[in-house]
Amino acid sequence: MAEPEEVKLEPDAAPKARRRRGPNKARASIEPRMRVLLTVMGTAWKAADETCGGAFLEAAPELAKSINLWAMQDAKLYAWIEGVTAASGPVAVMAALMPVAQAVAYHHLVPAIQRRREAQEAYVQPSIDEVLEYAEEVA
Repeated sequence: MAEPEEVKLEPDAAPKARRRRGPNKARASIEPRMRVLLTVMGTAWKAADETCGGAFLEAAPELAKSINLWAMQDAKLYAWIEGVTAASGPVAVMAALMPVAQAVAYHHLVPAIQRRREAQEAYVQPSIDEVLEYAEEVA
């Protein structure tokens, strides 16, 4: 009987280090872009509501910092904000249209809001006696 051939086994290859996926580059701050976006939004809001829009505009710089810090920790959020606020993105279009939007707002919206406020100030809530008296007249 013949002896079986000796089988040579090769050692397993050393495990390869896994590469991390995603950008390894340092991310640039998106704070200036966020500040522009928030200022555009706040300016439009302030045209309709001085108090709330003004408060938003005051908070915009700190909000931009907070969003920037959050985006620096989340690659997907960073990529989304970077895409939306890119020089050729929606924010650039909004910024280009801002003068038109302000003109329309001050020509149409602000006067309408002022008329509505004046009508609300002129309105006097009738007393219950007046309501009952009117109800008797109508009945």
